[in-house]
Amino acid sequence: MANQTKETLFITVDSLHGLLTDNDTSNDPYIIDIRNSEHYALGHIDGAEHMSLFTMAKAENLTKIPENITVVVYCDTGQKAAMSTTVLKLLGYENVRNLKFGMQAWTQNNTVNPIRYDPATDGRDYEVVSGSSSNVAGI
Repeated sequence: MANQTKETLFITVDSLHGLLTDNDTSNDPYIIDIRNSEHYALGHIDGAEHMSLFTMAKAENLTKIPENITVVVYCDTGQKAAMSTTVLKLLGYENVRNLKFGMQAWTQNNTVNPIRYDPATDGRDYEVVSGSSSNVAGI
């Protein structure tokens, strides 16, 4: 794999939305939703193929993923999609992007995105400290 930068690892929701709504299908990426089946059924990005993180690299799924266009992978937050994009890059797919912050950045719809926490009941404002650690040797 060549050197990776944030531009080659991620695509923002605004950039993806722009590609999908610019009336130019020649630049539309192949989109993979790796969330669970229930969340996919509740709502997904139009045109997204549903695949499991754990079965995506099977031969029958790899044959579905084009190598000549951009591939965008998303999950709920971007963490599992990061693993998926790494797997695809290791398998030779060079133009793979993780949707930055996943479905939580794509929609505020709590039905589609049920994992979103409620700041009023689940959010906290606990104390944080700043500064460097004196316990880390050699850094």
